[in-house]
Amino acid sequence: MESMSVTGRLLCRALAERTGRDENDLDVRVYAMGLMGALLETLIYWVERGCRDDMMELLDRALATFGSLPNRRT
Repeated sequence: MESMSVTGRLLCRALAERTGRDENDLDVRVYAMGLMGALLETLIYWVERGCRDDMMELLDRALATFGSLPNRRT
């Protein structure tokens, strides 16, 4: 769990830099962890199905469920 938290913080920092928002903004943190959860769930789905599906296609589908994180509120 600790490594997931560290990865989440790194992702928050990257998202904040790209959007002009604060890395500790709740929206940024929720978005980052939502992305990580989506990636983890996609991997679990892929394994449960015998690793037969195209992983890149599954990742594209999973990430498409997220819109873009809006820029800083004005």
